[in-house]
Amino acid sequence: MADDMSMNPSRGDFEALLDESMGGRDFAEGTVVKGLVAAIEKDFAIIDVGLKTEGRIPVKEFGVDDAGKPTLKVGDTVEVFLERIENATVLAWYAGKFSADTYDVGPYVEYRSADGFYRKYRVMFIGGEPYPYHLAIDAAWMIHYHRAPMAQNAWMREEERRFLEHPEQALPAWDGALRAVGAALGLDYVGIDCTML
Repeated sequence: MADDMSMNPSRGDFEALLDESMGGRDFAEGTVVKGLVAAIEKDFAIIDVGLKTEGRIPVKEFGVDDAGKPTLKVGDTVEVFLERIENATVLAWYAGKFSADTYDVGPYVEYRSADGFYRKYRVMFIGGEPYPYHLAIDAAWMIHYHRAPMAQNAWMREEERRFLEHPEQALPAWDGALRAVGAALGLDYVGIDCTML
């Protein structure tokens, strides 16, 4: 029969178990960690960094050979940027390990468009007036313009061109909400990234 301590573990017991399961390693969002390529599924590498869940990273981010084929192989050790912790157990460990003023937690809002792609519109404000800067489209939720497959997809470049020429058609909130944001900020120059829900 189990003793009273195992039946009613304290917060300290829980933290010790989590720390033990993490191998005593410090994982912080926004840091680079080493991981093992556990699998390659279609265009994604499955990376095990020793957390309770694995990361999925587009294979193209690890480079390709002269023939355009990925150079990454199962079993390779790679360094990866720990961008976001999604698993509840890992999140609980992280929250107990780091001061609350070092991170933000909020609900995830799915903003994928009906066609299955994510869109990030960058708008620059000069003297409170909004100006379209660029549109990035990608299958991954964390969009960076320089990594988005815009150059390889004519339809994406065409959609971006339409946004740059007629931002009010791409973002119906252009004349209302975005102009109000620019006025409320009261800054000479600032940029924001946004999307349509």
